Amino acid sequence: MTETNQDANSKSSGNKVLTVVVVILGVIAVILLGVFLAGLFSDSSEAPAPTVIPPTPEAGVPTVTTTDYVNVRSGPGNNYPVYGVVAPGTSGEAIGISEDGQWYNVKVPTEIIASGNAWVSADYVVAQNTENLPVVPAPPPPPTVPPPTPAPGSPTVTALTAINVRSGPGTNYDIYGVAPQGTVFEATGISSDGGWYAVKIPTEYVESGTGWVSASYVKADNTQSLPIIDTPAPPTDVIPPPPDPGGPAAVNFEPINVRSGPSSQYPSYGVAPVGTEFKVTGVSADGSWWVVAIPTSIAPDGQGWINGAYVNTANTDNVPVVEAPPL
Repeated sequence: MTETNQDANSKSSGNKVLTVVVVILGVIAVILLGVFLAGLFSDSSEAPAPTVIPPTPEAGVPTVTTTDYVNVRSGPGNNYPVYGVVAPGTSGEAIGISEDGQWYNVKVPTEIIASGNAWVSADYVVAQNTENLPVVPAPPPPPTVPPPTPAPGSPTVTALTAINVRSGPGTNYDIYGVAPQGTVFEATGISSDGGWYAVKIPTEYVESGTGWVSASYVKADNTQSLPIIDTPAPPTDVIPPPPDPGGPAAVNFEPINVRSGPSSQYPSYGVAPVGTEFKVTGVSADGSWWVVAIPTSIAPDGQGWINGAYVNTANTDNVPVVEAPPL
């Protein structure tokens, strides 16, 4: 009887120890999951992205100083693409703040974005003298590019953040749109320098069904045997007449297609290089495309359309709404 009671006590003690161990392991798992998710969805970065060095701020101006590696984006949100990373301890001049107060608009080199400004998350900077910063409206989010589902076992690349999908392997090529974080593409090739992957995209964006994404912002799987794909020829440049002084104008911070209508379904007349200044003559009904003046040698009516997601504008409040032409 005594021996049986001892066995029972021993089992009871063992069960209590096992329960404590399970609880501790569960707590550790929750903590690790929280750390993982915080890293996945935060806007700090340790990705091998290009380093952005902002201009040195003058004394007394509003500044933000980074506390971590921080993504520099084209807009105030994780759905905007990344143009590079600012190292910890870097100071830059702040020139505005987002409507929700969660992002700062800061000066950056014009070779990063032609407009000379970009966005960093307020969560990873220390701000000084920023109490009177103006609120800067967010630019329109760029269109998304949903890729076809990869074939089983095919080479794939997965977006680590929102990434641009371009027409060629370089930032001098125009953008079809943005792929959100976590998007999985089937990879079909790689550039000769290894810096860009060719991926499958819907043929509605381009007849070949091929786009390009930067290797700096993706996780590659099963891509060891991808063929090297020749760099496509850059598209024809579109050089518009200059805008009138003080008149409605737009300047692009990405190479952009100048199209015959307000969507990617319309034919492209060519691409405007970064920093091109346009005379704005109208806007689409939904406000997402601008009508601009272009040479009549390109379009007989002297009119083209550019995507508002890739330009900064001035004095455009009173331009007329223009009806989209038939496809």
